[in-house]
Amino acid sequence: MSSNLDTSAQPGDETREASDDRSRFWWVVACLTPCLAAPLWLAAVPVVDGPAALSGLSGMLLALCLGAAVVTDLGSRRIRNWTCYPTIAFALLVNCVQSLLQWNGASEVARQVGGIGFIPSLLGTLICFSGMFALFLVFEGGAGDVKFVAALGALVGWYDGFQIWLCSMLLAGLFALCYSVLSAMARSAWFRAKPWLGLQIVLHGLLLKSEVSPELKAGLKQRIPLAPFFTVGTIVVLGVEWSQPGTSFLNEFLSVL
Repeated sequence: MSSNLDTSAQPGDETREASDDRSRFWWVVACLTPCLAAPLWLAAVPVVDGPAALSGLSGMLLALCLGAAVVTDLGSRRIRNWTCYPTIAFALLVNCVQSLLQWNGASEVARQVGGIGFIPSLLGTLICFSGMFALFLVFEGGAGDVKFVAALGALVGWYDGFQIWLCSMLLAGLFALCYSVLSAMARSAWFRAKPWLGLQIVLHGLLLKSEVSPELKAGLKQRIPLAPFFTVGTIVVLGVEWSQPGTSFLNEFLSVL
């Protein structure tokens, strides 16, 4: 009896296999890089006073996570799972080791390992993931951003994670508005002739939720890569804590309002 099943390769099979091979390769790279870089990092980067998330291996993981996310988000508009999940796993591991060392009285070694502690790291992961997942369900954003913020929460804790998210969204919103206005001006001779009047009309329309030009709507709806803004937000939030111990970005932001 002859079989009617077609076992020949489909046109997209080779492409899918190549994509799977690349994905497996980057998963291996993401898992091995922190292990190989850790001794070099500890030997080359001195332990300095500042935010706990920047010290020791925690600082290394933060740098690797942000760097990989920026590259992939700019290149393909995606933050890959192999960036987020290994970061979360290594962050929890490093902070677990740090907590055990502190508990056993090895404070100096714990300081060299770095980190915020296991419980703050775990809470940062869960709270940041839950908050971003709720926003994802409401606004239908990128799933990679949810996992990425969870990874940041694992490294910096839930409060700094929230501050980084807030700072990043403010920067991204300002960029999106400026980009949309400039795009509308570039497409419209009237906007180019009277840019300040056009900007006032645009802002008035946005604030009152009235009708704005289709070009501006398209610009505002265009998805922008958020990883660069999360990176800048991380630098700002942790930089404020480093330069002004005892204060925070949120306190400074609220004092300006």
